[in-house]
Amino acid sequence: MLKTLLNESVWDLDLEAIDPLLVKAGGITLSGPDAQWLETRNRHGETVQVIPGTTIKGAFRAYGEKILRTLRAPVCNPFVKENRPDRFCGQAFDRRQHHVSASAAYAEACPACRLFGSTHFIGRFQPADAMPDRKLLAESRDGVGIDRVSGGAYSGAKFEYSVVPAGSVFRTRIAVQNFEMWQMGLLALILRDFMAGFIRIGSGKARGLGGVKAHLTGWRLYQFGKNAPGREVRGIGAQMEQAGEPYRLIAQPDTVSLPEALAASWQREGLRWSLSIPKGEHEPVLASMSEVFIACAEANRLPRVAQ
Repeated sequence: MLKTLLNESVWDLDLEAIDPLLVKAGGITLSGPDAQWLETRNRHGETVQVIPGTTIKGAFRAYGEKILRTLRAPVCNPFVKENRPDRFCGQAFDRRQHHVSASAAYAEACPACRLFGSTHFIGRFQPADAMPDRKLLAESRDGVGIDRVSGGAYSGAKFEYSVVPAGSVFRTRIAVQNFEMWQMGLLALILRDFMAGFIRIGSGKARGLGGVKAHLTGWRLYQFGKNAPGREVRGIGAQMEQAGEPYRLIAQPDTVSLPEALAASWQREGLRWSLSIPKGEHEPVLASMSEVFIACAEANRLPRVAQ
């Protein structure tokens, strides 16, 4: 199914730190703070801090799983390998004696694994590394262990960590290819809470670090085919119909309707049609997509956990 492009959504996001932020580098340091920022080189050859795409993906997946469990939708636990109802989908497939086809890996995966992937399926959600919009100066902070008897600092329990200050901005891009509309609806709910500053990322969340507010600075939708999409944005379930049966796609509801003025703005780019959604229309379209997800969850139509 991923060998054929049917649709795509691309978000341009600014992640603004509303608290000091730390995304730790791995390994042991011989000098400097005990916990240092993860760094990379940008396209100009400068060493800069970076929020890796895996961190963004992990934050989206963890929050998405909370939403799914809140709605009592079936979702696996990636760290459970025992024979339990919430066993990780990839582990369930590994235990099978025969080869697991691509269609089975998708059809029998839980909602989180369908969207974010598992060890047998790449997933739909593809975030890029978030790079700073300017050179940031990291601050060094001290932490101490508290003596439970005296209430003061415990000798030898001092540690140092590096943070970037509140107000720092990191820019990233998130692509979602070949989506079902309920998947975009779940991502819309997550994004709206990111935009409200409800989600933390990185290390030190219990120490007041990691508060982030997302700003959706650009949004483009793509539909592939010869004919103009018109007023409907269609998920792959609505597009594939009977051809999607091996994947157990949700064909209805799998569309959202666009305002008439916006629907007239599709632009042809070769074999694909492109629609840039203006900032004033972001919230209405996100709301329409989230309603599709909620309708599927309330009707108990979301995928089940693999057994």
